[in-house]
Amino acid sequence: MEKFTVYTGTTVPLMNDNIDTDQILPKQFLKLIDKKGFGKYLMYAWRYLDDKYTENPDFVFNRSEYRKASILISGDNFGAGSSREHAAWALADYGFKVVIAGSFGDIHYNNELNNGMLPIVQPREVREKFAQLKPNDQVTVDLEQQKIISPVGEFNFEIDSEWKHKLLNGLDDIGITLQYEDLIAAYEKQRPAYWQDKKNRKGNRTMTKHIQWNGTLSQEGYDILKGEGGCIVCPTKVGYIIMTSDKAGLERKFEAKERNRNKPGVVLCGSMDELRALAQLNPEIEAFYQKHWDEDILLGCILPWKPEAFEKLKAYGDGREELMTDVRGTSCFVIKFGKAGEQLAAKLWEEGKMVYASSANPSGKGNRGKVEGIGERIEGAVDLVIEADDYVASIQPDKTVETRYEQGVMVSMVDKDGKLIPEQGGARSTSPAPVVIRKGLDIDKIMMHLSDTFNSWDYRQGEYY
Repeated sequence: MEKFTVYTGTTVPLMNDNIDTDQILPKQFLKLIDKKGFGKYLMYAWRYLDDKYTENPDFVFNRSEYRKASILISGDNFGAGSSREHAAWALADYGFKVVIAGSFGDIHYNNELNNGMLPIVQPREVREKFAQLKPNDQVTVDLEQQKIISPVGEFNFEIDSEWKHKLLNGLDDIGITLQYEDLIAAYEKQRPAYWQDKKNRKGNRTMTKHIQWNGTLSQEGYDILKGEGGCIVCPTKVGYIIMTSDKAGLERKFEAKERNRNKPGVVLCGSMDELRALAQLNPEIEAFYQKHWDEDILLGCILPWKPEAFEKLKAYGDGREELMTDVRGTSCFVIKFGKAGEQLAAKLWEEGKMVYASSANPSGKGNRGKVEGIGERIEGAVDLVIEADDYVASIQPDKTVETRYEQGVMVSMVDKDGKLIPEQGGARSTSPAPVVIRKGLDIDKIMMHLSDTFNSWDYRQGEYY
């Protein structure tokens, strides 16, 4: 990764709020596997009038005076939506080195940094000044001083000290790791027996066992999840997930995915009885869940725990509650996620164990419903991989690998403090109300059920989660 110290360039304003990653780079272009070449498809729906790449003369990027701009000025919530790293690749390949916005989607913010770009948060009044700059006005970004120098003034910005160090020194994650190459080599010499513990090996890489799901409960998967620290990959309706059942397994999951820990954990419920036992519900939310259970529709909702259920979570004594809840004390409770996982969750609940999950996606990428898409890091970090590519494909038979949904719909049923939203009882204009925060499989059906159950609900793609 190139060092980022001081950069000078010209700006282009695109002040829309809530520009999500699908607008930055639509899903049909995700099949490209090289980071180069994505710039052509950046803001595709806005830049072009047709699929022959006829430029839209009204779109700001296509104006001759802005074609060499390398600093993007934008609105609030830039890069919300899916976690696709391809959006950052497209921005970088187009030529942007700096993006200045009111706020960023968490994952996209990190993706920009990981690709050598500098995302900067500035208030609207400052961005509006930048938006008035002439196309040939020079703006300098000094990372060491954390300062933007422009014809309309000088402005300071904040950045995490660790990211600042990485950018100033041109260090990506691999570069950071290689700084400790000697220590890693010495450590490996001290523990050769570790690599002999698993019998099935290919070259120097430990191979995790793979089995085909046969439509019934996977006894091997069950035995692993029942044990301490067990971790498996399992098929669902929208791809593959990592499943575990205790804190040791959760730590392995986070390590495998290299992802932040600031989001609500996912609890897989194998029955409505389990959901009722764990999550706070009101009659309307319970009826909403029941509709989806009866119609076999994947659904996840952000909910607070029942006090007695949270006490049970803490009673396991391993501190898993810290990894399963966000700062508001909420988690995402999911039902009807796919037969293979539902069988395991239901059986383990009978044994008094909960099952926790996360998508088996390499950081910033989807697995496309293909077991090969989980990547070597995740495959090597788990104890078992249950394969069922055909099952995943059968859920969306009218979709291709490139166009199928890779995630389920998520609905927030809490207010900003994590408290359960009130019953509406037929009232109108109720607030707080349910909020769809992530689109996904069967979004049309779920929105219909929302309308049937709640007079008031909202859609805010990428908000919070």
